[in-house]
Amino acid sequence: MKRRRRLIGQLYPPYLIITILSVVAVTWYASDSLARFYLDQTAKDLEARVYLVKKQIAGLLDPLDSVAVDVICKETGKASATRITVILPDGKVIGDSRETPRFMDNHAEREEVAGALAGAVSRSVRFSGTLHQKMMYVAVPLIEDQRVEAVLRTAVSVASLDQTLHSVQLQIAF
Repeated sequence: MKRRRRLIGQLYPPYLIITILSVVAVTWYASDSLARFYLDQTAKDLEARVYLVKKQIAGLLDPLDSVAVDVICKETGKASATRITVILPDGKVIGDSRETPRFMDNHAEREEVAGALAGAVSRSVRFSGTLHQKMMYVAVPLIEDQRVEAVLRTAVSVASLDQTLHSVQLQIAF
């Protein structure tokens, strides 16, 4: 009987460690996969929202009617629960669904805007100093005659992602 307890005592700790490491690895992998899937789907959705207002905005750029651009941003942003921002190639904001453009910083150096100014659809996830929350941004260049006329950027909060991931991690762990 004494030998049996020794054998169990020798086998139990390694099996416990292997089980704990397996649960941690599965939790990490599931969380990472879920986060990537969610962010990819959110980015596709934000890019689709750009195309809903792209023609309206493009028609107001030459000649520039920044008041009308801002009105479209505010109306469409409210209706779609999306932050919409229109940025000129020099980084000046001419329309935003949540803020007054003239009080906003130059956006030329923002990661997603810089990518769009280079001619590509670009995205980033970062903390918004204006809205004080973690946001996903997708910026699409508005190109006319092979030149970027403006950048149309959409954004939504990704705070719900952190809550969902935490919930999934707890469910897997238990």
